[in-house]
Amino acid sequence: MAAIKKYRADSRVAENFSAILTDTEKRVEEVLGGLLVALRQKPVRKGMRLARVLEQLGCANADALLRAAISTGTTATMELLFEQQARWLLLTVEPRAKEGSILGARVTLQEITAQKKNEAFKNLSTQMTSLSLLARHISHRLNNPLAAILNRIGCLLLEDIKASDWQRLRRELTGIQDQVYALSLITNALDVFARDVRSAGKLVQVNRVLEKAIDLARLLNVDNQVKYRLNLQPDLPPVFGNDILLEQCFLHILRNAQEAISDGGTIHVHSQIKPKNDAFIQVVIRDTGSGIPAQYLQQVFEPFFTLKGEDHLGLGLCIGYSIIDSLKGYIELVSDGKAGTTVTISLPIVNSIINRG
Repeated sequence: MAAIKKYRADSRVAENFSAILTDTEKRVEEVLGGLLVALRQKPVRKGMRLARVLEQLGCANADALLRAAISTGTTATMELLFEQQARWLLLTVEPRAKEGSILGARVTLQEITAQKKNEAFKNLSTQMTSLSLLARHISHRLNNPLAAILNRIGCLLLEDIKASDWQRLRRELTGIQDQVYALSLITNALDVFARDVRSAGKLVQVNRVLEKAIDLARLLNVDNQVKYRLNLQPDLPPVFGNDILLEQCFLHILRNAQEAISDGGTIHVHSQIKPKNDAFIQVVIRDTGSGIPAQYLQQVFEPFFTLKGEDHLGLGLCIGYSIIDSLKGYIELVSDGKAGTTVTISLPIVNSIINRG
């Protein structure tokens, strides 16, 4: 049985769209566009039961939708997440008729991954605006009393206390100190998130900041046998921003990469002028760790979201996104849930910022 052609001669669509025509038995008659074949990674043949193909893409009720289109002329539209490739699809099932008679069904598949990411980032920006205001208030209200408490506890620990009371008092004060220090870490993270990066900007050399962040990440994980592979393009133009906050952004991403690697692994760090858009510098950080399941990729930048347990705050990527967004840049994360994660950061060079205003 011969495979159906992927495209018509006059088709202008490639890998982001497919239209599939069926007969009244819900079997494939014709396929237009290449998306379906790209998703399945094997040919679609005439006579195949389309419901089974759609079920493989995540449409559990495909047979019912096809039956409704053919028997009652019902049209249905839904969004699907094809988890194997982390791609969002818009599925439409409608009757195919001629001169009042239903000949079968027409099913269209359109990739909407880019639109879903844009929607997610717009929603995230709105959330971050509100959280930024909250963070400023929390940080301002708590930092001063926390500092005073820490200083007072430190003084008490240094005092000459009677031996009979010392052990008990020391245990209590140490426990208090640990709890207050944990609160201090949270407010420091919120303070970084709330700060306006552009208000204290200067010319920053990205490679220099990357190298400092890598050195610090290594110091914080001396027991983790992680190898670094650097490919930094020399003489990159500067970006405008805060080098300390940009270093913290890189550090959060590098620490996430290190924590994802067990029993040794490699982190690849690459910087370059962005291909096809020389107004940006591109930094790519790719690890060989366990990856992130597809169903969580839309949540990783949300405040306090973490897959690492209760001892992690879930603020690293959120803070990183805030810093890059303030620099008029972009950050993207890609993972297949099996073989590592790639974070791509695009930062506008100085001339680009001036031209864009």
